[in-house]
Amino acid sequence: MLGAAAGLAGLVGYSYLIEPFWLEIIRHDVVLPSLPSTLDGLVLAQLSDFHLRGSRRDGDALDQAIRQCNRANPDLIVMTGDYLGERRGLSELPRALGQLEVRPAYAVLGNHDYRFGPKYRRMIESCFADAGIELLDNRAVAFERDGERLWVIGVGDGLTSHDRLDDAARGLGADDRPRILLTHYPDLLLDISTERIELALAGHSHGAQIHLPYLARMALRRSETVFDRGFFEVGGVPLYVNRGLGTSGRPVRLFARPELTFLTLRAGRRPACRSRSESHSPARLSG
Repeated sequence: MLGAAAGLAGLVGYSYLIEPFWLEIIRHDVVLPSLPSTLDGLVLAQLSDFHLRGSRRDGDALDQAIRQCNRANPDLIVMTGDYLGERRGLSELPRALGQLEVRPAYAVLGNHDYRFGPKYRRMIESCFADAGIELLDNRAVAFERDGERLWVIGVGDGLTSHDRLDDAARGLGADDRPRILLTHYPDLLLDISTERIELALAGHSHGAQIHLPYLARMALRRSETVFDRGFFEVGGVPLYVNRGLGTSGRPVRLFARPELTFLTLRAGRRPACRSRSESHSPARLSG
C-alpha cells in the first residue's frame, strides 16, 4: 500500500511539475496530390492552445516551442486558437507573438478567445496585427513561392458557431489548390464538405490532457469533440489535431505532452486509407 501511494504521489507530481513543461517536437510528411512540384518540401510549423494565464515563465512549453520554431526556421507558421486561458493572459500575448521570428504566419481564433467578449477579442486581434501575423477570421490567403501557390483558409471557432467557411472560401476558383484549412475545432470537419480542402489542421482537445482511458473519454466529452490527437481521415481528407502548449482547467498533463509540430508538404499520390463513410467514425491515420 505504501508503494502504491508513493507511486500515485509520484505520478501526480509528474503530471503537475514535469509533463506540462516537457515539450515534444513532432515531424510528419503530408502528401498533397495537388501540391505543385516547386512547393514540394515546404515546411509548416503548427502551434496551438497557448492558454495564457498571466503568469507565464521563461522555459515553459510555449517559450521552448517559440525558440525551437525560430531555430528550425520553417517556411510558414500556423496557429490554431485558444491563446488566452484567462483575461489577464492578454498581457502576455504581445510578447509571445513578438518572439516568433518566422513570417508569414497565420492564425485563427478558438473558443476561449471568444469567451471574454468582443472587447477582448478586438484586443487579441490587435496583438496579431501588431506582430505582423495574419488572423484569418473566415478568409483565405495565398502563400506564394516561385510563381506557385497554396491557399490557407482560416475559419472562426466552430464550437461557438463563429465559422463561415462559405465566406472564407469565396472567390477561390476550382484551380485554386491545394487548400489547407485552419480551424480550432476539429469536429467542424464532420459538418462541412471536405471536397473543398486537401488538409485540415486543428487543436482544442489537448490530447485529452490526461490521457487515461476513462478520464480521456470524459475530457473529450466535456470538450464536445471525438478527436484527441494526431492524424485522422475525415471524408477522405487528412486532419491533424495538435495537443497544444498550454492547459485548460488544472495545469496538469499526463501522457499528453505539449506539442510543436512540423509538417513537410509533399507532392505525389496519397496512400489509400479508410474513409469516414466506411468506418462511421473518424479513421485514425498512422503518422
